[in-house]
Amino acid sequence: MKLGISGALARAFITSPLTPLLLLAALMVGGLALASLPREEDPQISVPMVDILIEANGYKANDAVELITRPLEDIIKGVNGVEHVYSQTQDDKVVVTARFFVGTDEDTAALRIHEKIRAHIGELPKGIPEPLIIGRGIDDVATVVLTLAAKPGRSDRWSDNGLFQIAEELRHDLAKVENVGATYIVGGSPNQIRVEPDPEKLSLYGITLAQLTEKLTNANRAFLAGNLREKDRAIPAVAGQTLQGVPDIGLLLLTSRDGRPVYVKDVAEIRVGSAELDKRAWTMTPAADGGLDKRPAVSIAIAKRKGANAVAVAREILSRLETVKGRIVPDDVEIVVSRNYGETASEKADELLFHLALANGLSDEPVAALEKAVGAAERALRERGIEPEVQASIGISDGKTLWAVRYASKGPARTLFHRGDPDTLKKMHPDRARLQELKEGDTIVVSEPLVDLPGAWHEIDEGRALVIGPGGAVD
Repeated sequence: MKLGISGALARAFITSPLTPLLLLAALMVGGLALASLPREEDPQISVPMVDILIEANGYKANDAVELITRPLEDIIKGVNGVEHVYSQTQDDKVVVTARFFVGTDEDTAALRIHEKIRAHIGELPKGIPEPLIIGRGIDDVATVVLTLAAKPGRSDRWSDNGLFQIAEELRHDLAKVENVGATYIVGGSPNQIRVEPDPEKLSLYGITLAQLTEKLTNANRAFLAGNLREKDRAIPAVAGQTLQGVPDIGLLLLTSRDGRPVYVKDVAEIRVGSAELDKRAWTMTPAADGGLDKRPAVSIAIAKRKGANAVAVAREILSRLETVKGRIVPDDVEIVVSRNYGETASEKADELLFHLALANGLSDEPVAALEKAVGAAERALRERGIEPEVQASIGISDGKTLWAVRYASKGPARTLFHRGDPDTLKKMHPDRARLQELKEGDTIVVSEPLVDLPGAWHEIDEGRALVIGPGGAVD
């Protein structure tokens, strides 16, 4: 029988003495790849990006492309480590983004861009402001997002502006939590003083819009001009003044007309209120009539610092949040945790420890397997330059025996208590249905004692394991 190409290859491999060696080599290469390849649920890969923003006032998009965007792209392409360059050009504005190779340090990337632009700033048109350089990285992604909205039935009391004021104060308070990085607010509208010119009055008094703008800009300015010395005293001399409020704005002198002074209030209306919205956010819940109850919402996004433990940061943020309810956040405003990366990261870490323990003989020697699993996790963190911070209260059972462990890499471990007197527990807590299901010989293990009575609960020692066998035998 004549064999085809696949058949001939198969026969050659079956009869060749090199086949076992090739298989062994493939297994070795696969094992090396498995051992060296980093495995993470959410890999912290450093792929820094740097945005360069230029305010090109007076330039149309077509002109800005030729005079600003293309020269800037050529400058950025010459930076060491840049993989791709993207740009977006519109009237009066240019944005160029540089993406670096994987593994480049974020601070180094931003510094290289800054130095390169400063060295070639002469290639850009004169008169445009200095470019704004902003570094982007994985740590800019929010760890916790809190959404504020009026409670159902109280939406008439809270507007976008009112919620923004609460969010701004709350953001300032939560920023005090250790290892909190960038924070920003999405939605809402801040307070704003608007000067709305009347075209007819400007024409009547012969005042241009540019004159009005320049007057407002230069009026709200003060600077230190020097010091006046007299005897043994030095008195600072300040030139100019800052505006203190709406009356000061209205009384700014623009010009005189027929011997009469013309003020800003004569040609423009001054309004104090919320800024005009260019974007909005809502929260919607089912209403009693079958429709949707639509209420304005404002979100606070909070990121962590580089290298910080997302679980610990999220826990501290939510703990501080509880202390400000009723003080910063009114009772008729609800707060929903829209995103909690610390919680999901904790779940992934727990699952990782479970599989590590399984691989280290969890079914045969549970306590020894847990020790190996936690030790492997701590070693992996140290190899990456991260100080281990494992906090664990672990319970494992095979249906007959229960093993309970409390452990912490540093600091006190989370508490763990046990009690083996079900009759007394049922009498102490007659209103708890779960406790009434306990039978003679049962032992209950809890993270915190249900009642603070001396001797009622026995605390498990830190770094020790509690073993409860059949019939409630405790070891």
